[in-house]
Amino acid sequence: GNGFIDHYDSSIINNYLNINFSYNADLTKNLILNLTIKNLNNFKNESLLPNIFGREFIGRLAYSIN
Repeated sequence: GNGFIDHYDSSIINNYLNINFSYNADLTKNLILNLTIKNLNNFKNESLLPNIFGREFIGRLAYSIN
């Protein structure tokens, strides 16, 4: 994929999540945690992770939620 596009998309999602975490932390955290666990289980090979999230974003998100 295009590194710039991956970074751009993940930055938008990151900003959106940061806003949601601050206003509705429990609901958002549970939703994203569930989605992240499913993504990490479904895409053991990180090269298959969906481009819209970006591998770096998923890694940071999983780390920040734990």
